[in-house]
Formats: sequence, C-alpha cells, structure tokens
Amino acid sequence: MNVASAAGVLSQAGDTPYSVTKHAAVGLAESLAITYGDRGIQVCVVCPQYVATAITGLDESTPAGALPGVLTVEQAATAIADGIEGGSSWS
Repeated sequence: MNVASAAGVLSQAGDTPYSVTKHAAVGLAESLAITYGDRGIQVCVVCPQYVATAITGLDESTPAGALPGVLTVEQAATAIADGIEGGSSWS
C-alpha cells in the first residue's frame, strides 16, 4: 500500500517538490505492480484529493462535510480499507 496524493496523477500548482515526490510514489507502485504482479503480489496506491491533515492546514477536528471535497482522516481510512477489501489494485 502506497499513499500518494491526487498531486501524483495531476500536479500541485506552486509546489514542485510535493508533486514530484507524489508522482514518484505513483510510479513506484506501478513499477512494483508490473514487476511482481505475476507472482501474486498486489500493489495499491491511494491518491486522495484532500484529507483534513496538518499539511492541508486542517486537522482531524475538522467536521465531516465542513469543506466540499475534504475528507476526514476517518473517511479516508475507511475508503482505503474498503478498496483493499474489494480488491481494488493494480496487478
């Protein structure tokens, strides 16, 4: 399981280092999936748009639905767990 960001498939305007590292995380996941998928190893990468964390200037006390499109940490964790359980991955 790799956690990247929407900036890993788009770009974060004005923050080149952030975008580059997130693109690298997505590329790593793709490479691992291609290299090891035939061995039954599944690789996932999560690219959430906005999660209420310190890096977004928000925190876990931000109520769900307070800002359009912003997930709480709990919502993001639930979505990730549901994706894993449902088999959403590259292989």
